[in-house]
Amino acid sequence: MKNPAIAPFLVLLFLMLPFFSQAQMTDEQKAYLEAQEKLKKEEIPDSVKHWRKGITPAINFSQVNLSNWSGGGQNSVSFTALISAFAYYHKNNWSWYNNLDMGYGLSRIGDKSANWIKNEDKFIYVEKLSYKLHKHIRASWLNDFRTQFAEGRKYYKSPTTEADTSDYVSNFLAPAYLTSALGLEYDPSEHFYLFLSPVTTKFTCVNDPILSAQGAYGVKPYNTFRAEFGALLNAKLKFNIAENIVFSSAITMFGNYETLDRIDIFSDNSILFKVNKYVTASFTANMIYDDDIKLTRSDGTVGPGLQYKHVLSVGITTVIGDRP
Repeated sequence: MKNPAIAPFLVLLFLMLPFFSQAQMTDEQKAYLEAQEKLKKEEIPDSVKHWRKGITPAINFSQVNLSNWSGGGQNSVSFTALISAFAYYHKNNWSWYNNLDMGYGLSRIGDKSANWIKNEDKFIYVEKLSYKLHKHIRASWLNDFRTQFAEGRKYYKSPTTEADTSDYVSNFLAPAYLTSALGLEYDPSEHFYLFLSPVTTKFTCVNDPILSAQGAYGVKPYNTFRAEFGALLNAKLKFNIAENIVFSSAITMFGNYETLDRIDIFSDNSILFKVNKYVTASFTANMIYDDDIKLTRSDGTVGPGLQYKHVLSVGITTVIGDRP
């Protein structure tokens, strides 16, 4: 099996190292820095005060090491690096929101000779330009771009030899999705958000000759792009289950006007447990149904199906700048 590229993880890890190397300061030093920060805020020009910006880096790690363990099992190690950054501009009735989510992770089961296998890989950029029409209603233009960093493979046992094997299924920009939508958003509170767009264009890119030749991800064989026109619904829900426990859920539904009987559904759900300022635990569940993505089912048949992934992790995280 071919090892996935480790370079994306190293890049993310390098970007986050400065955030976890803060030295201890005396009370006098802290008071001085707080005073200097307050003075800087008072001197910020009006043009800058309209901005809110922040970065949230995180790293998760787990390891199992067995020695003379009668119950059996294998050693394992895994780590994931995540970075979330946002920039929000608001002035009068106009607002401009930008959000970037990146993540890359690897895991290895067995001894040091075992292959590293990718367990997380995402690059998501969302941009939204809005104009306030009413207290809770805005006209908005939304752009959503999604892809991954590195090669992806599907791992399974050969039905004939029972040997571990894999198939090449994805790579950077293969696939990539760009959704551009014009519509109305409704946000009555900080806990709920709804966006409806009857004018939505979805572009699917498969910039890889092998996958393109297969007609992967709904793109016609030997083509690179596919364009669809339809309607989009995006809803978000967020609230505190208890102190330091936050639940959030988001669902996105896209329907091509030519095939409205087959709706693409993307659902992201998470529960975040904040242990202290730097340590968090989280449970995330992601579900996708896309009629254009053909899967090999457990019974051997090929066709669309529900994709599901969940992750339980504990790691170190912090916030640089404003909170989102």
